[in-house]
Amino acid sequence: MDGKIPTAVTDDDLVSYEPPPTVKVEGDEYSGTAWANSYQTDIGYGVHEIEVKEGALKMYADVSWASELEKVYIRLYPPGADVEKDEPAVSSAGLLEQTNRRFVEFNFKSGRYPRA
Repeated sequence: MDGKIPTAVTDDDLVSYEPPPTVKVEGDEYSGTAWANSYQTDIGYGVHEIEVKEGALKMYADVSWASELEKVYIRLYPPGADVEKDEPAVSSAGLLEQTNRRFVEFNFKSGRYPRA
């Protein structure tokens, strides 16, 4: 690039992370309807259980939806937690942000569960 700043970035300019063979990434898709204001009322939310295998390093949720005018709130709970009584390990933030995507992660290895 000889020190020149490009006027546009293309897909060829981007890098992607390829995990090493020792890292296993599993995922699944879910679709459904989130009720209006369920993050405030705790009514109409969906609970989706996943199996966490021994040795897991991280759990994450990457959620997207159709309209940037709608909001989705994510809570991840540690294994064995009761979603009716316990606090989530991590929660999504930015409900005032205008976006149609949220990402939160839960790091098992560090033992710390920061709010996203």
